[in-house]
Amino acid sequence: MERLIEQHPLLTIPRIDKIFLEKRARIENVEAATGYRYNVTDDHGCRLDALKIIEKPNGGYIGVYHSEIGGVFHVRLANSTDLLHWNFIKIIETQASQATFAKAPNDAYIVMFEKGESAGSHLKLHYYSNLSQLININSTPDFTIDIPRNSNNIHEGTPNIYNITIRDNVMYACIGYHYDNGTVDNVAIGWLKVPIDNPKNWTWRSTPQKDYNEKLRQYWNVKGNIGDRDYGQIFERSLTLQEANFLPREEEEINRTRYWASWRIFLYDHLTCNFTMLNIKTHGDSTSFGNPTFTFLKSSNGKECIVVTYFIFSEGAAPNESGELIFYRELEWEGRGIWVWASSFSPDPNVGPMQIHEAFKNFSELNLNFVLFLVKSSDGWLYYNSSIGPVHPNYRWDPLKVAVEEAHKFGLELHAWFCVFRDIKLARERPDLAMVDVNGVFSSEWVCPMNEEVHKYMKSLMGEVALKYDIDGIHLDYIRFPNRTYCYCNTCRENWIYKHPEIPWPPDPTEPEWIKMRQKVITSFIEETRTMLKGINPKIRLSAVVYPAPEDAANNRMQNYPEWAEKGIVDFITPMTYTNDPCQFGDWLEKILKAVKGKTLIYPGIGLYLLPEAQNPKDALKGQINKTAT
Repeated sequence: MERLIEQHPLLTIPRIDKIFLEKRARIENVEAATGYRYNVTDDHGCRLDALKIIEKPNGGYIGVYHSEIGGVFHVRLANSTDLLHWNFIKIIETQASQATFAKAPNDAYIVMFEKGESAGSHLKLHYYSNLSQLININSTPDFTIDIPRNSNNIHEGTPNIYNITIRDNVMYACIGYHYDNGTVDNVAIGWLKVPIDNPKNWTWRSTPQKDYNEKLRQYWNVKGNIGDRDYGQIFERSLTLQEANFLPREEEEINRTRYWASWRIFLYDHLTCNFTMLNIKTHGDSTSFGNPTFTFLKSSNGKECIVVTYFIFSEGAAPNESGELIFYRELEWEGRGIWVWASSFSPDPNVGPMQIHEAFKNFSELNLNFVLFLVKSSDGWLYYNSSIGPVHPNYRWDPLKVAVEEAHKFGLELHAWFCVFRDIKLARERPDLAMVDVNGVFSSEWVCPMNEEVHKYMKSLMGEVALKYDIDGIHLDYIRFPNRTYCYCNTCRENWIYKHPEIPWPPDPTEPEWIKMRQKVITSFIEETRTMLKGINPKIRLSAVVYPAPEDAANNRMQNYPEWAEKGIVDFITPMTYTNDPCQFGDWLEKILKAVKGKTLIYPGIGLYLLPEAQNPKDALKGQINKTAT
């Protein structure tokens, strides 16, 4: 890659609010969902009211919900393989409703619900030390906690779990809930502290969320109950879905139908501290919704998705839509990234980290969501604390460590960028590993991908980074041959003669079998890297820089990236679509899209360094950004 690519955004940088509004449709538009189901019941025919879903570590999903059976509410547990059809496991608690649950950092599962009693209701917690304990039909919780309600309140319930942390074997949980003081329901927040080895010594403190409640009442004229809610981090933001009723509760006695038809769902954005009323679009145009939940997880197809549940009140329901609604939308990760050279930052440990902080803060404000941070340059130096390869001698501090911390602080993903087979230092110090061209000339910049020692070295560096740093991805650059006149080293010769004794050495650079053999070694390296990363952390994304024209990439650089996409061995590619010619840019994108057939994500690179040569640089940039966003 060109040195100036450190300045190049991979994708559009539109206004934050515009992107947010576009993404919000994924929790509003049931018609556009990947999958949906209305009036959902479990396999016993019991309603899945207020269903909260989370993903199981070993695949599939579990959900907690309540059902009214014989006039009594039960909190129940079920499992599913497709998010839409649910099989009952067991009853968690009777005379209880409005359940939610979450997995704690110590792999325990916390179930919370509203426990009914003759004089009112209160919050109750079940603690299960692991998943098996939760789903075993004969097991009981390790401990339970009944949280007494405030003496001024009649009811406290509809819990949601904001977060759970564990420190020194003490669990800290932040819990949202509603309280009824006899006039109207409002929202409060509480903090629970539980010594896990001595849970009887738990403590609880809580307070009403006055500003939160008042914003709904003053700005949206909500006169009735503010009840159930769910919280999560998605769309690069912290969000809460909140139910509320426009009408005061006494309206139920005057006109029940009008009252229950007045429930709506609001979206609270914790960044702007404002509410927006959702315009939920069902197939039949239902209008009244409550009990919202949403979860970010993997679909049964292995794709990232948002699963949302709402309860549709019969008074505002279209035909055949009343009851619990489940829908999910598979997502394509929208990449808005930038390549960044570690060497762009000062070697001075008092200056460099501050520069990274400021740069990453700017990236966040520009609405980028990931950074490709160079940790192995094409000259062979490393910019992290390696015990395997040569760390750049000028850097007495760890640029990658600081970059990971700052990226995550600003909500950015950090992908470690490796220049793989272009390694000037290694090629010059170890000519036995260097590429050789068809004329027998040794390269002073490239090492041979077919050499097993090179393979092991490059993978060991990536494995080291994946193990030592909390990275979100590995990004492969120079994962290719420089051109088809390479490589004719002794290792390549031995492999060729062994596999193709019928074709004399040296084969012509255009020999189809010779091209296939070199393509295969690049593809195999990526496959082996993918397998290694899965063993370390399966959430680490693997990506690669490629030449834009598919035929040129495959036949001249040995980058058969349509095959990589077909095999699913890369999460995305970043084609080097660097040009100031809008026609060429569009032509490249069209060919790339056709070649990968939707099997992998594409984040085209924009060559800012070329755009000043265009007749109108600003329009040229806007044009390329618009093409990448469509």
